[in-house]
Amino acid sequence: MCPECAGVRFSYRCRTCHGFARLESDARCRACTAQSRLTALTTDPVTGATPEWLQPLVDELAAYENPSSLDAYLRGPGGQLVRQLATSALLPTHEALDELRQTASVNHLRDLLVLVGILPSRDEQLAQLARDITVHATELDPGNRLILTRYGRWSLMPLAQHAIRHGKPLTKGQRAYLLRRLRVARQFLGHLHGRGVLLADCTQARCDRWATQHRHYQSELRHFLVWSADARLSPPRIAIAAAQHAEDRSIMSDTERVLTALRLETNETVSLADRVAGCLVLQYGQLCTRIVSLTLDDVQHHPNEPDTLGLLFGRDQLWLRPRLSALLQRLIDGRTPPTVIARSHPTPYLFPGMRPGRHLTANALSERLVRLGIPATRLARNGAWLSLVSSVHWKMLADLIGTCNATAHRWHQHSATDRASYVAMRMRDRPPPSVPE
Repeated sequence: MCPECAGVRFSYRCRTCHGFARLESDARCRACTAQSRLTALTTDPVTGATPEWLQPLVDELAAYENPSSLDAYLRGPGGQLVRQLATSALLPTHEALDELRQTASVNHLRDLLVLVGILPSRDEQLAQLARDITVHATELDPGNRLILTRYGRWSLMPLAQHAIRHGKPLTKGQRAYLLRRLRVARQFLGHLHGRGVLLADCTQARCDRWATQHRHYQSELRHFLVWSADARLSPPRIAIAAAQHAEDRSIMSDTERVLTALRLETNETVSLADRVAGCLVLQYGQLCTRIVSLTLDDVQHHPNEPDTLGLLFGRDQLWLRPRLSALLQRLIDGRTPPTVIARSHPTPYLFPGMRPGRHLTANALSERLVRLGIPATRLARNGAWLSLVSSVHWKMLADLIGTCNATAHRWHQHSATDRASYVAMRMRDRPPPSVPE
């Protein structure tokens, strides 16, 4: 029966849109409340209108399908940042956003502004690394500040530029690796400053004492001292031994690895993205960081076999198995970002993430693979590498999988094979040619 016949005197009709819904304290539904809050936040108090350049962002937020999430976002730090943009307290530039504390709200707003075209796209991890150099240098005295700035700009930034290959941006893991070197250099310079010692007057004994107390930073300290000696900022005779790390070569058994890959290829109840990513780890030993950064440009169709797809991980194209090719084609045709606000814009990534215009994070993918029966991606990758290097020459494998020659050669030696075994194996597979090739 209707509310009147049931004796309910409270009206469930929104006073703005006149629709039946759960009402807020102002007798309006959640959608009308969110739209009203969005209008109030994006209206200039002086002119009473929304700035023209901000209108694309307003339209993007107004089209959000879940009014509860939009209202929660506008009532939080995100709404405060939008208000600062509307009142010109915050300029719509990357530099202005870089001056703020890099919280999740700031990063989300930056992604939204890039998505709607207000801000130009940039290599975010590379830009954040440059910001990290400036932030860490400001924590030191003027003399050491200059040294750390030179170390960051002349040593770490070129390494970051070198890590960018095939037009792909710097990954989060690569930035974390370089940031660790920067932090160790800042910590060592701060240690010297606290004891009234300049880097140019540093002695071998003082370096040895610091390295003994921070053994897990030995490799990063050695990199900094080698650079400072080449730049004539520290004594040239200070020696720091290279840290020897025991490489973990624990493997996943071939039986378990093959059966898990077969289950992912045939089990339709598992998410399609997880099936493709799991097969790439189990069959080809790929890193999660490399899988999540795959784009449509990395996918190629075989010229003679249209149903066979290939992925570009290294110098040469890696052609996938038929079942995995079919799964990858289905993923390309039906991929959708998990968030509604990102679905209104096309994404080049095969594994889109929660943030607009971003791919899935490697940690999130690794956790999802663990739930599918892959105990650790390292074990699965090691098992795949040991299986592949026994059947394919290590140099060809490095070009197909996209790893360095040294890593592929170490796995080749670990498999207890020599370089001539590959030629002998190929000669056993087929009879010798009757004419010169």
